[in-house]
Amino acid sequence: MNILLLTSCNRIKQTLLSLSLNAQIIKQPFSVVIVDSSTPNVEAEHACNVHQGEDPYNVVKPHNYCSDISLLHDMKQYLSNVEQFKVIHYSPRLNKQRGESTSVALGLAQAALMGERNYEPENYCLKLTGTSILKYDLLSELPNHLENAGVVTWHRANIGGYERSTRIFGCRPDEMIGHIAKEGWSSWCDDTTGVFEQRFANIIERVMPERVNYTQNDENGLLLEGGMAMQDSYGRERITQFINENNINTDATPYLKEFMDGNIW
Repeated sequence: MNILLLTSCNRIKQTLLSLSLNAQIIKQPFSVVIVDSSTPNVEAEHACNVHQGEDPYNVVKPHNYCSDISLLHDMKQYLSNVEQFKVIHYSPRLNKQRGESTSVALGLAQAALMGERNYEPENYCLKLTGTSILKYDLLSELPNHLENAGVVTWHRANIGGYERSTRIFGCRPDEMIGHIAKEGWSSWCDDTTGVFEQRFANIIERVMPERVNYTQNDENGLLLEGGMAMQDSYGRERITQFINENNINTDATPYLKEFMDGNIW
């Protein structure tokens, strides 16, 4: 089973716009796991101040912030090629670094537990940041990337050093979550020992060095936004061009329609 795992969804409508696009780019049936810790009933301006305080580069703003969790649960009805659809929401919200690592761990655990009798016994999981848009159907190719590996990684665009991107990576979730469980909080979640991408790189290089398919490429070739998050007119221009080039059906979901009407930024 190929599983798409989405985390960091505080812009829920933008996340569902991206999922709407990815669902048409991905050609084979797949399953979805969304892990979210959005805080309902919090004023958008206050929520955005919290996000900016933790990460000054965060592009969440009052006009694109959305914490309506019910929208996540309702999305399955619009996705004809999605087989299993799981939403995990946890509260209270954790800070950025600890929250991201916790969300990934919860999502991988769920992905490892999913399956059907008529499938091969092993699952493959592609983790994306919620608003990321795939340039091509990488998910269906994932078993090839993981033929002799437990995890496939790409470099984080526009960042120097050894970081492996946690915006996007692929793995065998049953193998990966086993390592995370053994590492525990001190290596996986402790935000005093470096940002999550650095901790992720350290763990896989230490505990499974022979099981890492490090492509030597960065995420620019995989994601529409590359090293640049979706931002206002820049994002709209790129997504509109992408829709036209890929013959996307803009009537498929309410979020595609809303985007075309100029109401999702």
